[in-house]
Amino acid sequence: MSDGGKGKENFPDLKGQTRDTVASKLGIGSGKQYEKEKYIVENQSSLTPGDFSNWDEGKLSTNKAFMKIQIQKENIRI
Repeated sequence: MSDGGKGKENFPDLKGQTRDTVASKLGIGSGKQYEKEKYIVENQSSLTPGDFSNWDEGKLSTNKAFMKIQIQKENIRI
C-alpha cells in the first residue's frame, strides 16, 4: 500500500547558494566571480568594445572590467 505522497522527497542534496553551484559547473571559481561576470555581460555597453574584448580574451581582469562599469554608471548618475 502506498504512503499517499507521505515520506521523504528525492531532492538532490545541494549545499550553498545557486550561484556557487553554477560557478562550479562552469569552472569559473566562486559564486561572486560568476555574479561579476554575469554583470559584465549584461552591462557590456558600459565598456568600450576594446575593453570588453580584452576582458573576454582574459587580457583585462574581471575585477577591473567590473570596476570600470561601476565607475561609468556612477559618472552617468552625476
